[in-house]
Amino acid sequence: MRQLTLNLHLSEKITFDNFIVGENLELMSALKNLFSNDEFCWYLWGEQSVGRTHLLQACANYASQLQKKAMYVALSDYVNLSPDIVRGMDQYDIVLWDDVDSIAGLNEWEVALFHAYNQLQSAGSKLICTASMSPLSCQIQLPDFRSRLAAGVTYQIKPLCDEDKLTALQQRANLRGMQLSDSVGHYMLSHCSRNLSDLFALLDKLDSASLEEKRLLTVPFVKTVLS
Repeated sequence: MRQLTLNLHLSEKITFDNFIVGENLELMSALKNLFSNDEFCWYLWGEQSVGRTHLLQACANYASQLQKKAMYVALSDYVNLSPDIVRGMDQYDIVLWDDVDSIAGLNEWEVALFHAYNQLQSAGSKLICTASMSPLSCQIQLPDFRSRLAAGVTYQIKPLCDEDKLTALQQRANLRGMQLSDSVGHYMLSHCSRNLSDLFALLDKLDSASLEEKRLLTVPFVKTVLS
């Protein structure tokens, strides 16, 4: 049961289809063909809000559709717990470690993940890791573990341009039953943080405010909420 609790943050609504690809077409194509590829370890990195978690959870859901056992682990949520929770992961067809750089400098965690890496490789499983920096810049101290991560397939997840961010916002709004016009979306992009996570949080706030006041999302309404 210990391993099963690690999947609590996995959302079945997150798929490849609702990921805004932008300049990541090659990466997306590679992930969709993951199980026909002989590579064992994949390392995906990029700045905050480029979709690292989305891609990992999409991989997990895709694997489940193929009747394969998948384990998604948000490592940043577990750094204060015992690394014993990663034991036995070689029973899964694919394991996904989100924010692997969050355990950098934590010796027990680095050693535990290093052993888990070797066990997964011996079992013929797949491993995908995400981080905020490239494997060469990652601050993991255990040389053997760092070198193994760097030896796998590496992709940088490219950030979205403004038009792609607008598409992402409108897609998110549609999922919440909202209509987000181009003019409102462009206003948000011009007057608010350009970080996609911040924009999504603002959209959630606007949704609540519009429901409470029974108003449509317009530029004047957004101005009022922001003020």
